[in-house]
Amino acid sequence: MARQEKALLGFAIYCLLFSCNIGALGQVAAPKSSPTINYESYQALLAHWLASSQNPRDRALATQLVKFDLRALTADERARNGLVLREVARDSHDDILLQWIWMISGEAESGCNPQDPCPERIRAATIAQPDNAASWIRMLSAAWSSGAMAEADAALTRMAAARVYREPAAEEVKAWIDAIDRFPVMSNVEMPESFATDPRVQVFMDAMSEVSLSPGYEGLTRLCSRARSLEDPQTIAKCARVAHLMLRAGTLNERVAGWDVLRETGMATTSENDEMRTLFWEVEQASDCPITGPESRTAQEQRQLIEDWRASENEIEVLHKEMRRAGIPLRPPASWQPRIGVTTGDITTGDRPRFNAI
Repeated sequence: MARQEKALLGFAIYCLLFSCNIGALGQVAAPKSSPTINYESYQALLAHWLASSQNPRDRALATQLVKFDLRALTADERARNGLVLREVARDSHDDILLQWIWMISGEAESGCNPQDPCPERIRAATIAQPDNAASWIRMLSAAWSSGAMAEADAALTRMAAARVYREPAAEEVKAWIDAIDRFPVMSNVEMPESFATDPRVQVFMDAMSEVSLSPGYEGLTRLCSRARSLEDPQTIAKCARVAHLMLRAGTLNERVAGWDVLRETGMATTSENDEMRTLFWEVEQASDCPITGPESRTAQEQRQLIEDWRASENEIEVLHKEMRRAGIPLRPPASWQPRIGVTTGDITTGDRPRFNAI
């Protein structure tokens, strides 16, 4: 029996025993007289449904769903998830989301081990999207960490020659929306008081809190800082090119990281400093409730966030829609001063917020 047929058969049996219905998000079936299940059981059913799918993205999402569980995964569970990721990545070379999730997964969740290594993992995204600068950043970081400067420069050269810098955060968010749209509606789930009343909405909110596709930017920033200290104009120019690609990316994390890289080159212009002031205005709005705090949203606001993502290409578009609804200008008032100081060509030191696809 095919994987998808098994999943559908399992749910057919379940729906005979309990109450479920197929419907679009926001059209939850009316409660019926049936035993209730808790949210953890609902997650387990969703994980089984995803893992049984013929869709490689579904199976990859099943490995990410366990991250929402507060308990620590066992070594065997992490290893099993890793084998799934390795399998779907191997079978979907052109899917950047699957290659990316596998590439940035931890060693214990990668399906790779000393007895069965997979050196191709670090190059996975470069095969799917060679013209995307983000695909090369892990290779650069690994080369920097090992002191292989020629390899680090080669990766930087590929990044500088790329067309875009785009991490697939939006792809993952939309993959979750697609999954919960297709998952059967269940009206007998007893949700904790502080959770969304619709378990599918809660899954989405959990996913928004856990989407963490950042590949790490330290190798890039340190390489560019080194080039500046060595007064290496060729490397500085490549770093500046990569920084400008990142500043046009679709998430706040990517754009702030781009500013960090540009700062290291010492090549930020006055107009770019003005743009950075707007960026950190957006950063502060994304950090402040109720703009982006999932736990503070009303049920209507939670559903609106999902609809915003449906109709948007990236996090910046979603944030701008929320700012407009809240009556917040997209550019900062003249009197506004950022909590993270923006000066001519530098940002004051200190921690900066992190973002998970709003």
